Amino acid sequence: MKNVSFFASVSAAALLIAGSASAQRNNSNVTQTGTSNDATVEQGGFKSVSNVTQSAVGNEATIDQNGAKTGSRSDVSQTGSENNVQVKQADDGSALDSAPISVSTVNQGGSENNAEVLQDTATFQLRSNSTITQQGERNFASATQYDDGQNSTILQTSSDNTAVVKQGDKALAATDGSWGNTSTVTQQGSSFNQAYVTQGGRFGRSALLQNGFDNLAAVDQAGDSQQSDVVQTGARNDADVDQIGSGNASDIAQTASDTGAIVDQRGSGQSSQVIQTRNNVRADVRQAGASNDSYVNQGARSTDVYPDNDSTYAQVRQDGTSNVSTIEQTGRDQWAFVDQVDGARNNESVVAQIGTYQTAYVRQTGNRNTSDVSQGGATNANNLATVTQEGFRNTSYVGQTSNNSEAEVSQSGDRNESGIVQLGTGQYASVEQTGSDNISGVSQAGRGNEAMVLQSSSNNNSWVSQNGNNNYANVTQGTK
Repeated sequence: MKNVSFFASVSAAALLIAGSASAQRNNSNVTQTGTSNDATVEQGGFKSVSNVTQSAVGNEATIDQNGAKTGSRSDVSQTGSENNVQVKQADDGSALDSAPISVSTVNQGGSENNAEVLQDTATFQLRSNSTITQQGERNFASATQYDDGQNSTILQTSSDNTAVVKQGDKALAATDGSWGNTSTVTQQGSSFNQAYVTQGGRFGRSALLQNGFDNLAAVDQAGDSQQSDVVQTGARNDADVDQIGSGNASDIAQTASDTGAIVDQRGSGQSSQVIQTRNNVRADVRQAGASNDSYVNQGARSTDVYPDNDSTYAQVRQDGTSNVSTIEQTGRDQWAFVDQVDGARNNESVVAQIGTYQTAYVRQTGNRNTSDVSQGGATNANNLATVTQEGFRNTSYVGQTSNNSEAEVSQSGDRNESGIVQLGTGQYASVEQTGSDNISGVSQAGRGNEAMVLQSSSNNNSWVSQNGNNNYANVTQGTK
């Protein structure tokens, strides 16, 4: 049996004054074909427009446009079975004859789809838009937009997808501190992708693409002018973005499977990019302060074949101003840890790891220090590099194309330079510079060599070259 429930309210002025009918109009068109369809439309104010078209069985649409004096528009078209739509739009109650504030279009094709849209405009007459298009089976989409100027687009094509978008902050709406956010969610794949986007503040932008299956992405942005881009085209990937402050930007691209990325940005002008093109890799980036830049690339060479138990991991901690970190991992079981913290400023760190079982630790707490760590080697290289820089304009380079080697660099003075190059197997080098304007170079080739350099005064130069096996060198310049 066909069930149609329809209610539209029209102002008394529209009924009594023909000359004002154009300013007081409400329009509603409901077309239902099939069985067990249900449509409820309630409109308040003038220039409210609702068009509901339902075909097949088990459809339900409830549209409530409340207080939309300057106009709301809702277009719902459902083709399939067991679809459900709830749209509620309310503006600020202004009597100005402007374009519709809230616009919602829901188009569902397939079966067991559900879409819920709530738009609540609190201040000025700026347009809010929500477009939800679902085609497939058992999809779910919810867009909640507070205040004005919000824009959300959700497109789901396939089955078992979930998308939830919330934009605006009602607590900030009274002071006009939350508006102008934009969110786009596109899900394509075979099974159960999930996307969650929450944006409060002003001028936030989030773009999320999932093309695969069992991917999960969560974006939470608060503040002004935040930007987030997430692309997931593999399977079982996990991306988590949390941004607070202003002008922060995050870009995550996961084109493999079973990857994980966490980006947490607090402050202003932060930038983070994570690229994961190999299975089973993890990246964790956390930034606080201002204008810090982090780049993580976890991939593989075209000739590399790695098992599913790869445990490559990159971690970046930036708490300061204008620090730059770059991590390139193109091997298996690589670990890189970069800390630019404690008010660090204008430091730069580069970690490049090729091969297997490489570990690098870099900690920079000073100003304008530079660290470059390059680790290669054959299979099961098992190299370790540790760099600590606390002074001003120190420079460190560590190059390891060896196996089972270790290099340690500690610079706490100013304008010191250190270079360590390790070839062969089982090398160990340690350089400590506590003075200023010192230069140290260590070169090791062969097997089982050991070199230790301590420079605690100023303007010292040291060069250690070890070729062969089991050589030992100890250089001390100045007093500790």
